[in-house]
Amino acid sequence: MTVPLIRKPAKRKLDKHSDLVGVKRVKKAKTPANDKTEISLGQRKIGICTNLKPPDDDNLLYCVECNKEFEGDCPVHGPYNYIQDKEVPEVDPYRADHTLPDNFEIKTSTIVGAGLGVFTKVGLKSRIMFGPYEGDIITDNHKSGYCWQIYKEGKASHFVDVQNKATSNWMRYVNCAMTEADQNLVALQYKRGIYYCTFKPVPSGEELLVWYGDERARELGLACSQRGTLKRHMRIHIGDTVYTCEICGYGCKQKGNLKTHMVIHTGEKLFKCEVCGHSFTQSSSLKTHMQIHTGEKLYKCEDCGFACNQRGNLKTHMLIHTTDKQYKCGMCGFECNHKGNLKVHMKIHGEKLYKCEVCGHSFTNSSTLKTHMRIHTTEKLYKCEVCGYAFNQKGSLKTHMVVHTGEKLYKCEVCGYACNQKGNLKTHMVIHTGEKLYKCEVCGHSFTQSSSLKTHMRKHTGEKLYKCEVCGYACNQSDYLKTHMMIHTGEREYTCEVCGYACTQSGNLKKHMRIHTKDRVYKCEVCGYACKQSGYMKTHMMIHTGERQYKCEVCGYACSQRGNLKTHMRIHTGDRVYMCEVCGYACNKKSSFKTHMVVHAGEKLYKCEVCGFACNQKGNLKTHMRIHTREKLYKCELCNYAFNKIGNLKTHMMIHTGEREYQCEVCGYACTQRSNLTKHMRIHTGERRYKCEVCNKAFNQNPDLKMHMVVHTGEREYKCEVCGNAFSQKRSLKRHMKIHTRV
Repeated sequence: MTVPLIRKPAKRKLDKHSDLVGVKRVKKAKTPANDKTEISLGQRKIGICTNLKPPDDDNLLYCVECNKEFEGDCPVHGPYNYIQDKEVPEVDPYRADHTLPDNFEIKTSTIVGAGLGVFTKVGLKSRIMFGPYEGDIITDNHKSGYCWQIYKEGKASHFVDVQNKATSNWMRYVNCAMTEADQNLVALQYKRGIYYCTFKPVPSGEELLVWYGDERARELGLACSQRGTLKRHMRIHIGDTVYTCEICGYGCKQKGNLKTHMVIHTGEKLFKCEVCGHSFTQSSSLKTHMQIHTGEKLYKCEDCGFACNQRGNLKTHMLIHTTDKQYKCGMCGFECNHKGNLKVHMKIHGEKLYKCEVCGHSFTNSSTLKTHMRIHTTEKLYKCEVCGYAFNQKGSLKTHMVVHTGEKLYKCEVCGYACNQKGNLKTHMVIHTGEKLYKCEVCGHSFTQSSSLKTHMRKHTGEKLYKCEVCGYACNQSDYLKTHMMIHTGEREYTCEVCGYACTQSGNLKKHMRIHTKDRVYKCEVCGYACKQSGYMKTHMMIHTGERQYKCEVCGYACSQRGNLKTHMRIHTGDRVYMCEVCGYACNKKSSFKTHMVVHAGEKLYKCEVCGFACNQKGNLKTHMRIHTREKLYKCELCNYAFNKIGNLKTHMMIHTGEREYQCEVCGYACTQRSNLTKHMRIHTGERRYKCEVCNKAFNQNPDLKMHMVVHTGEREYKCEVCGNAFSQKRSLKRHMKIHTRV
């Protein structure tokens, strides 16, 4: 808190409840006649210049409580409480918003159509000061926005204009009270600056409102205590039309309204836009038009945030939320919320007098028929001077010219998206509002655009309008056909700058780029699993939901992916689509084929860090590691015997079932493992695959060869822990141990 010295305002008298009961105001200096313009309440961009004309000396301190001036602080009430603006960087495009002190907020004003206002979050006492009113210093009056006129030595000096948010402060958002009774701030000039002061307590949540004076209030159409204003107001109730047009008999209650009306007969357009040169018959129309250039949208929807620069547009927009359809067709009962939509609809019932002799198409307007005929005559009257492209409609040429200028007039205030067509912006805004007005009556699916609904309906009707002339492929969307045609042309317009990967769709390139960025944008909320594609996430979620939508009609096998079902069906069809060119090995799974090819490559990528064991499959390494961890996941439910491989458990279960699925066709020998049968068959074939390189003795089993090699090496790896005797065979150690155990 600091203490400024403020020049006194107009004197006022408050009752015991701090309500205004009487006012004696300082007269405002008259402005030149050519500066007077028609002013609408709340239009911030309209020229409203307010001035306080103090005496020659504005260096004295005035106390609003005791109505006296002092050369310093008031001896009775002390210094004013001064709330400073928040400090902001020197360059800030939204300086006006960021200078707002704590415990205040900027939001929609309580005054209808006034745009934004300033509200206090806490109760304020009397004699609290804000300021100074900051903005651009200009020397002559203009019509760009609210501004205060500053006086020096009793003469008009300059103006403080707050049109630019980058150079003004939060005081630009303080609105004028509708009546003097609503006022809670007074404006004061001190040392060539304007300050606002509370002259009575302000409750929490109340809007800060200042009064501009009786003369300015009359210009704004506000309530004041003038007898003439009351007379004009009473005409509303008695219906008295004092002013009448001599040409058409139009009657009105105010002289200004008659002047505005006369422009209809004279056609005079006095108000011209200095930016684009467009002229208007009313100043209010010019003010509304200027919002196109300034981008200011005073009217905002509190439900979805939609903003516009005309009150009528906001009313029309609100019909979306209220679902109020006040316009109804008397012939078929069709209802809509726009008068224009009803007019368009009535053409369905109305007679179409204008018919095309070429194709038979009918129209309600002759101008529409003329435009249509250019389709048959291929006449294109509107030509682009830059690239020579021609159109048959003027609107199409205007839209096309934006391509060359690069101008994007329509910008989303939520995310900054910009486009060159108003319709595209409307379509984009649906992303933020989430509104889906177009619903499929067959499946209930909703869409944000009518065109999307039309395309969707082709799924139900089976209609395929777009057909490939090369191979006959048909689809229901033009984009699908364009993508398909790249198969024949070999075109790949989307290329990865990292690895050179090329594809036909931008979406595929985005997915591919995640390989390099390792970005996993899709995350499972149940287990935290993350992936790069939405399709993978949908498939993963079936693990939690247990859904298996793909089912085999032969054996009932079910899975969550169509590809897995195709692979499974090869079991029944016997199809082996993957064949090794080296040895002729064939299989029905791509993964099995990849595993097999490692056999020929001799590459063993997976190595055990404990014992050095190497293999060519990751799964085999995991199984091997259980030897070191002694983890046995597979347990027999009958005898509790456990194994570290599921295959070993299956083989073990045959002991309990007595099953011997592998049988010798020569002697009838049966066993539970294929490898045992293979070894057995060597008895009949006489094959001895394992041969000693020292003495050329041969064996039909590898363990027999290992046992034989001890004869040559003299190695005795089996040692008695009691007496230290060593043996070359395990069975010899067992026989020896009977001496010590006396068995």
